[in-house]
Amino acid sequence: MKKSISIVAMFVFVASIGTSVSAAGLDGKKLFETKCASCHGKDAKGNPGMVKGLKLAAADLDLVDAVTAAKTDADLVKITTDGVRKMPAFKGKLKAEEIAAVVAYLRSMMKPAETAVPTAPTGTK
Repeated sequence: MKKSISIVAMFVFVASIGTSVSAAGLDGKKLFETKCASCHGKDAKGNPGMVKGLKLAAADLDLVDAVTAAKTDADLVKITTDGVRKMPAFKGKLKAEEIAAVVAYLRSMMKPAETAVPTAPTGTK
């Protein structure tokens, strides 16, 4: 119960700062390029060298695919904050507002049909 409340609280927080992220001067693109692009590539389709080096499937590093697009913003915030499998956690490395800015930038990179955000968490990739 406590876990679901914190996920809902994080989702509400992300939704509430969605419009204030740009007003606060946070640059999701710049954050993505400095913190994420080494593995996920500047186009978020995955860095082929990292796929091989980390022994992952290319889809594991592709963030603009339908699987990632089907995740809620809260899912993406949780994955970025806590890490998953070989992806490191960014808790303590990025502020919640910075993670929200990265998620917003990632959504902007997805095709319009892929950006429809589901209302319930879908698990992790």
